[in-house]
Amino acid sequence: MKIKLKSVLENISSMDIRDQMKMVNKVAKMYGGVHCKKCKGVGSWFEFPIKDYPSAGTQIVTKAGRDILKKETENAKRRASKAAKKMEKYIEDVDIQDHSPTGVQGSIWIWVML
Repeated sequence: MKIKLKSVLENISSMDIRDQMKMVNKVAKMYGGVHCKKCKGVGSWFEFPIKDYPSAGTQIVTKAGRDILKKETENAKRRASKAAKKMEKYIEDVDIQDHSPTGVQGSIWIWVML
């Protein structure tokens, strides 16, 4: 068991940052995420859109509409957390938020540090 873990760690540590980023992008796309912004250094933002989120200026007035939005938001959070869990072997740190870096809502955002 220790030999297998050692070989896995050596394999990951030999990965270049570009290779790690490719693998993280692949995992995010697998769960419906989109790579949005690469920050200075080794951080990146990924967006997981909430399906049927109302556009600017529209309101949801019915209880059914609010329930659907809540369900879709939970679905996006679930997809984002699954992606973050899969990315753990390629990244050092992860943060999941319900608003963008600029404060706009409507998607679930993941910040990862390689």
